[in-house]
Amino acid sequence: GGDACASRGYYDVFTRVDRARDFALGALTAVQPDPLRAPRIVGRLAPGAHVRCTRGVWRGTPARFSVRWTRPGGSRALGHRWRYTVRRRDARRGLRCTVTATNRGGRNAATAERRAGTKRHRAPARAGR
Repeated sequence: GGDACASRGYYDVFTRVDRARDFALGALTAVQPDPLRAPRIVGRLAPGAHVRCTRGVWRGTPARFSVRWTRPGGSRALGHRWRYTVRRRDARRGLRCTVTATNRGGRNAATAERRAGTKRHRAPARAGR
C-alpha cells in the first residue's frame, strides 16, 4: 500500500515538471520565423542545367520549410522541389525561389531572384511581414 502511494507522488511531480518544461519550450519556439540570411539560387542559369535553392538562415526555429519556383514578374509555380531544371524561357527571363518557413508561431517567406545574365543572386524580397 505505502509504496504505491509514494511512487505515484514521485510520478506526479515529474509529470508536472515535464509539462512545465514543454510549456516553456513551446513559448520559446512560438516566435514567427524570421530570415537572418536570405536563400540563394545556386547553379548556372542555362537550359538543361540544374539549379538549387538554399534555405537560408532563419531565427525562430522553423519546423518545416517549403520552396516555390517562379519567374520574375510571374505568379505561376514552376516547381516545389529544392532542385530545378532550367528551361529555355527561364534562361532568358530568370528565376525566383521563395522559401517559406513555418513553425507554431506562424510562417514567413524570403525570396531569391536570378535574372538572365547575372552570376550572383539579387538581394532578397521579404514576404510575410
